[in-house]
Amino acid sequence: MQISKTEVDAALGLLKINSLRRRKSYYGMKVKKTLLQQSVLKAVYNITNFPSTETRNELALLLGISQRSVQVWFQNKRQICKKKDTSKNSSDRAFVNEYNKFVQKEINADGNEEEVFDVPSTKLVEIINSCGLQIKNKSDEDEKSI
Repeated sequence: MQISKTEVDAALGLLKINSLRRRKSYYGMKVKKTLLQQSVLKAVYNITNFPSTETRNELALLLGISQRSVQVWFQNKRQICKKKDTSKNSSDRAFVNEYNKFVQKEINADGNEEEVFDVPSTKLVEIINSCGLQIKNKSDEDEKSI
């Protein structure tokens, strides 16, 4: 089933309106992310380790978590990857942004690949659907093995 960009934009608009009405402050509270939320964030990280503000906002709305929580997750993930790289003595290797596979862009003259990219909302919906199916299939396999 193919979802159009207009349908995704309409759904995001409704989510934005709804989130403005029920905005609560959970300042300082740690909320564990669900398996679906974690897998979607990892899938988006594989596309780009520097998502744009719009992408982070849409992810937060679609996953039902705060934008700040999404932002902190990406910061922490980049830091973890950076620490792993330095522990492997490969600190001279910069972050490779996987989004370049999808978008042909010239690398800056200084070689900096840490650019902010916008992931289309239709792509985010596809990622959420595929992650949901993977989790469902895994849980079905786990039930069969019991």
